[in-house]
Amino acid sequence: MSFTAEPAEPHPRPEEGFHHGRLAVRLCDPVVESDRTGLLRFDGPTAELLAMAYVPPPVNGRPYRLVVLLHGAGGSARQGLDLLLPAADDHRLLLVAPKSAANTWDLIVDGFGTDVLRLDRVLEEIFDAYPVERVIVGGFSDGASYALSIGLTNGDLFDAVVAFSPGFATPLVTHGTPRVFVSHGTGDRVLRIDACSRRLVPGLRALGYQVTYEEFDGGHEVPEPIVDRAVSWMLSGGVPGRDRTPDPEGAPGRDGTAQDGTAQDGTPDRGGGPVRR
Repeated sequence: MSFTAEPAEPHPRPEEGFHHGRLAVRLCDPVVESDRTGLLRFDGPTAELLAMAYVPPPVNGRPYRLVVLLHGAGGSARQGLDLLLPAADDHRLLLVAPKSAANTWDLIVDGFGTDVLRLDRVLEEIFDAYPVERVIVGGFSDGASYALSIGLTNGDLFDAVVAFSPGFATPLVTHGTPRVFVSHGTGDRVLRIDACSRRLVPGLRALGYQVTYEEFDGGHEVPEPIVDRAVSWMLSGGVPGRDRTPDPEGAPGRDGTAQDGTAQDGTPDRGGGPVRR
């Protein structure tokens, strides 16, 4: 049996795709601007719900800030939308809330895949129909963990990540350095703050991400004042040094692994990390 030698050095990194959490869609000028506003529904080929959106009325052709909102485990697209719906008109936020294919997001079930493709499809429709200048991804609980994971993976698309009560962040690859906002209730009994955000935030900062962190007196929830602060943070560009709480306890491990289970090169440590929810 004979073997053929490689003609060149191996490629340093295999091609990245949706199994790595990489989105193919990119910002572009609308193909044909839509005049559809208000609450919208996006369906798949068999009429299954892919996402809901809220489009504020246009103002002199100015582009929107687009915010992708991800629901928690067992949640709905409408629950994702409701996170920022009261602020949408005042601040011209175009909101898009995908529905996970399973009870929660693909990464948490069996790895990146179906939900990445769904998000690609919905964002492509939005970009083709509406002028958008910035893209932010956010979510609550499992949705916050997914927002962090897919946001850090696609920091060349997302300018910022908003994570309300996240459990973890496990990007397989990272691109760009999106700004990050994290909030968590000190009395959270679902995703306990000591095991989650108080470990996660120092790990992200150690990797060079600009993180604004808000702790509040409450449980597994998103209080209205936290929503207001998150919206102000998004609109202000996330000014450094405005955190309302000190660094939570925790630091990168001695082996170079952050306490969120993410190695210094941005790859997940399969042996540890906060409890996933």
